[in-house]
Amino acid sequence: MKKLLLITLIILLFANLFGCDKGNYNTYKEASINTGDVAKGKALYNVVIENKFDTEGLPKEEIKELNYIKEIEMTMNLKHDYKNNQVISRNYFNFGGMGFDSIFYMNGENLFLKMPILGKYLNLNQIEQGKEYTEGLEIDEKLIERIRDKWLNALKEENVVSGEKALLDTEDGTVKATHYSITLDNNKLNTLVNETVDIILENPELIGELSKYIRIGGKENTNPTEIAKYIEEYLETVSIEDFKYDTYIDIDDYIVKTDLEFGLIYKNNGRLKGNKFIFNSKRWDIEKEQQFVFPELNESNTLEIEDADQGIPVIFEDIFNNGEESR
Repeated sequence: MKKLLLITLIILLFANLFGCDKGNYNTYKEASINTGDVAKGKALYNVVIENKFDTEGLPKEEIKELNYIKEIEMTMNLKHDYKNNQVISRNYFNFGGMGFDSIFYMNGENLFLKMPILGKYLNLNQIEQGKEYTEGLEIDEKLIERIRDKWLNALKEENVVSGEKALLDTEDGTVKATHYSITLDNNKLNTLVNETVDIILENPELIGELSKYIRIGGKENTNPTEIAKYIEEYLETVSIEDFKYDTYIDIDDYIVKTDLEFGLIYKNNGRLKGNKFIFNSKRWDIEKEQQFVFPELNESNTLEIEDADQGIPVIFEDIFNNGEESR
């Protein structure tokens, strides 16, 4: 699972850095900034991860367990008002046909999660280091600019980006948009990703931030040096292929739809041989007032932290264990 986290983090981090000729790039860059600054609105995110395993010689029971993570789907439907620190996100996870729902609430400094399977709420403020994870990954703007320039120059050389007019059916109705489509040669893509990671590894502050999200060998507070070594070793075992990126910008210069797809091939002898990632997002109701209704927590509807695993089906524990073992 750490492999999936790492490569997804790297790709999604730079999915919004692309442009084509100078005119299209400036339009896209402005839309990216505008979209990143949106305080109020609604969004729908969907991620599908298709995993390919080598099951030769495995007993039927182990094959059955791997089938639970053969295809993983995650959906997040949220509305937000970041200026007032208010978010409600309805989340859905599906592992091989086994679904699991949750609803995340942020109201000021109060964070809690509803576990529909029990009909109770989990108070996330009680979790140690909870604030650390909800603050998000901090990335230096100069680092982003440096990486953006590298990708932009490569894309200019290849002339791989095109912009064309399109009509989109959205929750706000049919809107006019500009469609940007990007494809990259596999060799060029792998070279760019490796050069991007080299830039990241030169930034100790970012590596320190990544150490909050990546655990190696189950260790807490992983040393940044170990993180850097893990990333370098990981990239030697994987190649990226079939990268496709499509994004749509509306007439108000907001990104209203994004489609990202790519595959991974692993070169080691583990059971996990490859992945296909599909990421889709939609945004609407941009900068419109949002209405929030937050539940009131009390002893009868709140789940204690030590009992949190009661809200998660037992099969999910086996799923994540198998995900680690299949590396």
